[in-house]
Amino acid sequence: MFVALRRSTPRSWEVRTLPAGAWPWQVSLHSRPYGHFCGGSLINDQWVLTAAHCFESTSTVGLEVYLGRDTQRLPNPNEVSRTVSLIIKHPNYNPSSFNNDMALLKLSSPVRYTNYIRPVCLAAQSSEFKAKTPCWLAGWGTIGSDVPLPYPEKLQQVSVPIVSNTQCSNAYEGIVPITSNMMCAGLDEGGKDTCQGDSGGPMVIKIGSRWVQAGVVSFGAGCALPKYAGVYARVSQYESWISSWRFRSSCSKSTLLEEYGERRVRLSTANTYSYRKVDIPFREYVDVLLRPQSADALGSDTLYFFGDNNFTEWQSLFEQYESPPYVLPRTSGAYSFGIAGPGTGVPFHWHGPGYSEVIYGRKRWFLYPPDQEPHFHPNRTTLSWVLKTYPNLPESEAPLECTIRPGEVLYFPDRWWHATLNLDTSVFISTFLG
Repeated sequence: MFVALRRSTPRSWEVRTLPAGAWPWQVSLHSRPYGHFCGGSLINDQWVLTAAHCFESTSTVGLEVYLGRDTQRLPNPNEVSRTVSLIIKHPNYNPSSFNNDMALLKLSSPVRYTNYIRPVCLAAQSSEFKAKTPCWLAGWGTIGSDVPLPYPEKLQQVSVPIVSNTQCSNAYEGIVPITSNMMCAGLDEGGKDTCQGDSGGPMVIKIGSRWVQAGVVSFGAGCALPKYAGVYARVSQYESWISSWRFRSSCSKSTLLEEYGERRVRLSTANTYSYRKVDIPFREYVDVLLRPQSADALGSDTLYFFGDNNFTEWQSLFEQYESPPYVLPRTSGAYSFGIAGPGTGVPFHWHGPGYSEVIYGRKRWFLYPPDQEPHFHPNRTTLSWVLKTYPNLPESEAPLECTIRPGEVLYFPDRWWHATLNLDTSVFISTFLG
């Protein structure tokens, strides 16, 4: 529900009834058997953005999402519903201050877009919204503190202007700190606002002909009080977090097998000087070859899925990936996607610069500068080198090394020698700069 930091005398929320399908991204979150408790926004065919404070836990039991809904009490011929398979609350959400009040819901199955069900565009990281910019809010919440929405509980909307964070922070001084992860909107005289039950819903702003979601309904001091604007989680601060989780979900074993299981992938041998290529169905690679590496196996006998991606077939996956926000002058990036079992890895080699990111699992890296060629057998695996050669190296010949985990990015410089070792079954992607 909408969090009221203090109670007030009930004040009417001035709204205007709207036609069905006016806000096609608006969703209603229900908890069986209690009904509607929060709002949210559809951001693609299987993900909903909402507020973290709507959920005391990440249990999905009894949760249902309604899309294309108009009223809470009458039949809705244009709606569909989905259960929730995953709740992801922002890891830095603070329930005391409501900082980072963001959550993602993965629907049990994708929805089909219609005139009444469509996703909203999200504000980019560079977005700025000036004070007095008009924004729109919608929801099925109360129309004042403890004043329920009357039958048939039809979706309501209201427009209020953006309030600067400075003005908002002054108003909330001593109540709760207003951070850069928040934004505010409301009237100095009060009278228009979101209220209990609107939490998690979208704040949208029209830019040209396109609606963009700038905020997520978070909290306020009462509802529609003078001086106290409503406070919203600022969407532009979470672009990378949202994108990474959507991509991570698409890289789960079940999702990849469902989407790509029958497609053929190209495997390469994991050695330095010879590359044997083998084409097999992706499902066969996962079910048969994706297993722990033996330390005695030769590189020429180890088939590894990395790099030789058919960009046409894998394009839908790559389109969801947001590459690291770093650039080198006069370069552009090319993706290389891989999946490998524990103990596997690419032995020492070098090429141009780039970034590596782990989506699932852990990957250990060993690096040497260009003028320090490591000692290794070209047909031995990284695991063999780690177990037999690495422990005996003098300190002067030891590599630089690190282990990267999900959410971490490693930059490998131009022409540096490097080898990798997957510590778990790993899903990973590299961005090569050329």
